[in-house]
Amino acid sequence: EEEEEEEQEGSTMTKDGKNKGSGTTKGRKKNDSSTATKGNNKGKRKQNNNDDREHQNQQRPTRSIKEPRIVTSSEPSCSRQKRKASTETTRKKFPTKRARRLPTPIPSSEESFEKILNEMCENPENLTIQRDCLVDLAELVDLDSTLMVQSCTPLVLQAMQRFEDCQEIQVHGCHVLAFQSNSADQQKVLCEGDVLDLLCAAMKRFPKVESIQYDAFCVMIDSIASQKDYAQRVQNGKVVDLLLSAMGMFPDSKDIQVITYTALLNICNPWKPQNDGETFPIEKFLAVAKHTMENFRDDEVVQTQVCWAFANISDDDDARKRIVNEPAICSSILSAMIAFQHSEKFQEVSCWTLSNLCSFDEHEGFAAEKDKVLYVILEAMTEHSKSNKVLTQAWSALMKLMRDAEYRQLLMKAERLGPLISEAVNTFTDSSDEVIQGVVNTLCVLVQDDECCQSLSQEQGLAQLISSMRNSPESEVDRKIDHILRCFIIEAPRCD
Repeated sequence: EEEEEEEQEGSTMTKDGKNKGSGTTKGRKKNDSSTATKGNNKGKRKQNNNDDREHQNQQRPTRSIKEPRIVTSSEPSCSRQKRKASTETTRKKFPTKRARRLPTPIPSSEESFEKILNEMCENPENLTIQRDCLVDLAELVDLDSTLMVQSCTPLVLQAMQRFEDCQEIQVHGCHVLAFQSNSADQQKVLCEGDVLDLLCAAMKRFPKVESIQYDAFCVMIDSIASQKDYAQRVQNGKVVDLLLSAMGMFPDSKDIQVITYTALLNICNPWKPQNDGETFPIEKFLAVAKHTMENFRDDEVVQTQVCWAFANISDDDDARKRIVNEPAICSSILSAMIAFQHSEKFQEVSCWTLSNLCSFDEHEGFAAEKDKVLYVILEAMTEHSKSNKVLTQAWSALMKLMRDAEYRQLLMKAERLGPLISEAVNTFTDSSDEVIQGVVNTLCVLVQDDECCQSLSQEQGLAQLISSMRNSPESEVDRKIDHILRCFIIEAPRCD
C-alpha cells in the first residue's frame, strides 16, 4: 500500500505540466540521462538530487498513524477479504444444464379427505392404517373445518369402537367428533346410537389424557344444545362422576375447568335423572368447586361458569340449597362479585345464586358478612342499572334478604333504595316487566315493618313514583301497589 501511494504521489503533475518531483524510478533515470554530460558534474548531480529529495519530504504531508484494527472471529480480516475477492474474480463460471423439474400438483382438501375415507373403508381391521388415517383426518379438519360429511362420523366411531385400547385412535377420533359436533346435521348423528357410551368409555379408559376429556365434553355440550332429549340421557351418575374426576385430575387447566363446568351447568338445568333415586353428588362437587374458585380467583370466565353451576344446582331443590349455603362458598362468591363488578354476566349468575341461597330465613352462609352481601347487591344494581337480567335477579335476592329485620335496618341506613327505585321505574315503564315486579315485591316486604314504612313514606316523591307504576287495575302488580300506598297513608297521613 505504501509503494502504491508513493507511485501516485510521484506521478502527480503540477499546474505547469511538469513533474512535481522525481518520486518514481523512471523520473530519476530521465533526469540523470539529460544532465549526465561531464564526469566532473557527478558530485553536483548527486547533491542536487539529495536536495530535491529533502525538499519533497518537507512538502509531503505527514501520514497519521492509525490504531491497529482488531478483527473478531465473526469478521474476516482484510487479507482474507482480498484473497476471497481475488479468487472470486479469477474463478471461471461455467453454465450448468439441469433437467427441468415439473411441478407436482397439490391435492385439494376434498381430494385428501376422500382419499382418507376410502383408505379407512378398505382397511377397517388394520390398526396402523386406521391410526394414520385418523391422524391425517384430525390435521385436515384443523386446517379446513368445512369438511363435514355424514360418511366421516360412522367410520370414526367404528375405528374408536374396534380399537378402544389404542390411545392415538381415541385421541384423534374424539378430536374429529368435536369438530363434527359443530355442524347441525352431524349433531343429530352424534345424538343417536351408542356415541355417549363410546365417549364415556374413552374418558374412563384414559383419564389422564387431557385432549380426550376436553373433546368428549365438547361433543356432549353441543349435543345437549341441539336436542333437549339428549340432556336427559346425559343426566346420570356415570357422566357426573367423569366430570368431577376430570376437574380433580386437571385442577390447573383452565380449558378443562371451563368445559367441565359448562357441561355440568347444562346437565343440571334442571337435574332430573332417568334412574329413580339417583341423587346429585353435591358434597363431592363442593369440594372440587372450592379448590377451583380459590385456584382461579382472578379469572372471570372460570368464576362465571362456577357460579352459574351453583345457580343451576341449587335451583328448585331445598336440600341442595342448604348444602351449598355454607360460609366458605358464600364468601368466595361475594369476593368474586366485588372483583368482577363490571361484568354483567357474572353479576347476573352471582345474584341468581344469592337469590337461591337466600330462600331461607336463616341465611347461614351470610351470617358473618351481612354488610358485605347487602353491599354487593346494591352495587350490582347501581353498576348495571340498565340490565334487565341483572336487576331481575338482584331485586329477587334483595326481597328475600328483607325478611330479616337486621337486613332491613342496614338497608334503611344505606339510604340507596329511593334512587334505585327511581332508576328502575324510569328505565322499565311496563309494570309486567320482571324488574318492576321485583321492586313491588321488595316494597311489599318492607312496608310490613313499621319503621321501614314510616321511613319510606317520608321520602319525597316516592309515593308518586310508586303510583306511576300502575298499568292495569286488575293486575296483581297494581293490587300490590295499592296495598303499599295504603300502608304509606296509614303511617304518614299527610302523604298524598
